Amino acid sequence: MKFYKIQIEPLSALGTQLQADTIFGHFAWAYKYLYGEDKLKTEIIEPSKNYSNNSNIPIIFSNGFPKDFLPIPVIPEKLPKNDEDKKSENKKQIDIADYKKIKKIKYLCRKKFDEIRKTYNQNSIKKLYVEMLGKDKDKKEEYFKKNMSKKSVQIHNTINRLTGTTTEDGGLYVKYNQAFEEKSYIDIYIALNEAIINRDKLNDTLKLLFELGYGRDASTGLGRFSYDGNLTEENDFTDFTGYNSIMSLSNFIPDIMYKDFYYNLMTKYGKLGGEYACHGNPFKKPVLMAEAGATFKIEPSKKLYGSFINEMHSDKELNVHQYGFCFPYPINIVEEDSNG
Repeated sequence: MKFYKIQIEPLSALGTQLQADTIFGHFAWAYKYLYGEDKLKTEIIEPSKNYSNNSNIPIIFSNGFPKDFLPIPVIPEKLPKNDEDKKSENKKQIDIADYKKIKKIKYLCRKKFDEIRKTYNQNSIKKLYVEMLGKDKDKKEEYFKKNMSKKSVQIHNTINRLTGTTTEDGGLYVKYNQAFEEKSYIDIYIALNEAIINRDKLNDTLKLLFELGYGRDASTGLGRFSYDGNLTEENDFTDFTGYNSIMSLSNFIPDIMYKDFYYNLMTKYGKLGGEYACHGNPFKKPVLMAEAGATFKIEPSKKLYGSFINEMHSDKELNVHQYGFCFPYPINIVEEDSNG
């Protein structure tokens, strides 16, 4: 697998979060429009359905992240074992207001992440934050992010289908969107099996994907992105050695219970897209997924983590699937004592 990064610029608000499984779904529809249904089945769907441990799947996507940022790894904090440990911990206590801020941090810049990636432990983020307070207080926003975007409110009217007008009383309802600052960029990482999909096909499909729009209400202006066609090769995924753990850069469906598996769960209520969006029942079956940032010990015998689930809709003739592969980011997790 070759690893790449693309950067996209939001041109509008976004109605659907940039999650790996949704990106894959949009990619699959764009691939079908460009190369036909047979190519979609033989080059993407069938290899993904019949995935095995030899990583024969064609493509893996990460979630979308703020430019040059990665998610905070999910690791439980170390609890003091005895009174001496408690006294030691009390000496390290930081202001409770700062601690609350730390708990809200979702993203860390890659530059700082690389500094602690080889000896990451339960208190790495807390220590780094305290260091920033003492040295580079003004640069906190450059190193940490709580959110990728801001919530925006869009108010709609309810239309009376008999009269074609709004109702006399009330009828207003709200939709929440993601709004981005001007000239903000989003990173998406891609692992590509070039024996199945070459770079040109990947790029052409991505261009069409973002031209068509992404997510909810793309037909009315949401989910617009600018993509310059630049695929940046990411050697960081293959050159990093000596790691003992994986952090997922995507929401994924675990195929087994991994060792030292720490995660935040979400229930995915997926919807049909493309030509299936007008189906009488547009909803897929719900599925539990581990969110990006989940960590677990590597399995020496495994090269691929996650799942691809079939029959995800009540109408089996549609052949609806749920993408749930882990985008692996190697990291070395150590006990706190090993890092001071």
